[in-house]
Amino acid sequence: MVAAPLIFVASSIFGLSQAAPLTPFSHFTHYLVGRDTDSYKVYGGDGTVAQGWPAISDWVDYDSMWDANSKLLSTSCTSGIPSNSKKEIAAIKAGIEEAAKGADMDHRFILAIIMQESGGCVRVNTTYSPGDGIRNPGLMQDFNGKHTCNDPKKGTPMQNPCKDETIKGMVTDGAGVTNDGGLKQAIENSKVTDDSKYYKAARIYNSGAVDKSGNLGKGGATHCYASDVANRLTGWVSAKRLCEENTIGNVQGKPGGPKSPSNSTTTAAPKPTGTGISGAIPPTLVPTSAPFSNGTTVIPTETVVPSTTGTASLPTDTSVNGAGVGTITSQPVGPKGQGAVKNCKAWYTVKSGDNCESIENFYGLPRDTLKKFNTGLDKKCTNLELGASYCVRDR
Repeated sequence: MVAAPLIFVASSIFGLSQAAPLTPFSHFTHYLVGRDTDSYKVYGGDGTVAQGWPAISDWVDYDSMWDANSKLLSTSCTSGIPSNSKKEIAAIKAGIEEAAKGADMDHRFILAIIMQESGGCVRVNTTYSPGDGIRNPGLMQDFNGKHTCNDPKKGTPMQNPCKDETIKGMVTDGAGVTNDGGLKQAIENSKVTDDSKYYKAARIYNSGAVDKSGNLGKGGATHCYASDVANRLTGWVSAKRLCEENTIGNVQGKPGGPKSPSNSTTTAAPKPTGTGISGAIPPTLVPTSAPFSNGTTVIPTETVVPSTTGTASLPTDTSVNGAGVGTITSQPVGPKGQGAVKNCKAWYTVKSGDNCESIENFYGLPRDTLKKFNTGLDKKCTNLELGASYCVRDR
């Protein structure tokens, strides 16, 4: 989870994390895309229909959405994490049904957040944000939820199979039925009743609050999060992600904005190898989430803002056939990784699913570049911190 405003509440701190940007590599899984709805449109602004965001009537129906994501649900685990079984996938669907009923919430919104946060991998790693150590377990990477099938730090080694009741619990935790902070509370905290409540709630779930400007692309954590969720709700699965983290905050919504070109062909979603931070492989950048306020005082601490001083000469197009890899910038956008060299000229901010090999392969960096420029990394490079920025070049 990327650093974001820290919210103190009387009873608890609500926080939700990142499960999900992806890593590109040498082995590829093909996701067949043939539906006109599988395209990506960049949404900017405040999430309202008046500013061009999709109305609920524009969303795909739940059965179609489930079917479109079913292949990903069976292939979304990586880094040595066993794939979901048919029984486990059925438990996810049952969990969505239970959570939707308990939270009085649209099934589609819950599924969209699952795919955004973990790609639906039931054994997704529990993530801990760098610095403050906020814990985010389960399919929806919710704040300190009770249910997980992979949290060795808290005494839960990876479970295979993952029990039905645990899977359902991950979903009800994330929806806010069996946990104090979830989608239900985020919707309430949006303070609106029109269709924009879902997009505002997604941003709150991700970063802790909607930016004071009202623009859902501004603020902390994953700037494209609300745009991603809106696209998932209208059918996006594997088409190229067109939203750019460093510029979405400058995009203003407008009615009937142009549809981004569809990437409705067979695309290759690269799979990571080795040991990554997360076992989830969503088709695109799967975002990071942070604490949110439940109507209480928000005390800003460290808010991550993308660098505005330009990027290094390394590539910055981070969406390749649906695989999301973090941007390389000339300044760190998250807490510096341990042991980063002093005169670093280019930084990479770790996303869920990353590992040293995947980052080096994607950008064509020499082997062990990360360990060379970040001496705090261990011999096998297993201690990358989610959301931290690591040096990748010193000249």
